[in-house]
Amino acid sequence: MATIDASSVTLNVRVPGAQTTVSADAGPPVGFSFDSPTIDADASIRLTGAAGENVADWTLGFIQLKYIGTDHARYRGATVRGGSTFISNSNKIVCRDTDLGSNEVWYDSLNSGGTLGPAGTNKLAAGTVIPAAKFLEVRAHLFDQPTRWWASVHTNTSGAHRVARACEWPTGPSGSYSPGSGLAGRTYWCWSSQRP
Repeated sequence: MATIDASSVTLNVRVPGAQTTVSADAGPPVGFSFDSPTIDADASIRLTGAAGENVADWTLGFIQLKYIGTDHARYRGATVRGGSTFISNSNKIVCRDTDLGSNEVWYDSLNSGGTLGPAGTNKLAAGTVIPAAKFLEVRAHLFDQPTRWWASVHTNTSGAHRVARACEWPTGPSGSYSPGSGLAGRTYWCWSSQRP
């Protein structure tokens, strides 16, 4: 029976260190997209077994989980009378990230349009066998760029005031966006507003 050689397992994760970017989204609805740096990860395993042993349907892929998300937006009126609204998309539950519409565990879904083979979730094809060398290298890859979208207009239901498209976010000493500025571990986005 084929087994995984635990000493051969590799995982290489690359996060480029670039800062989050903010871009306007013309919609509809109109908003802003906060795009994180990319995440690239490569994994490999070595299956060992008897030469000619069937290893079809063995699958190597990534499962991506998120536990805590802290995402807040505060929409404020142009005057005190205009009021404000606080929106939280925060959670403290385990969330699985996969392709939209997938009920599979894999980040790149086998059945819902995910990247397959060594460039994504790698399910070995029918007829795959352990070669004469008595091992088979299997590779998989994950690519992601987490994004959070926020509306530029939000109705304050207590006063029906609307928010304009001005966007403010924490800045560092250079005046450019800095994810480390503001309150540690949290990023806040505030948008000024005006009456309709």
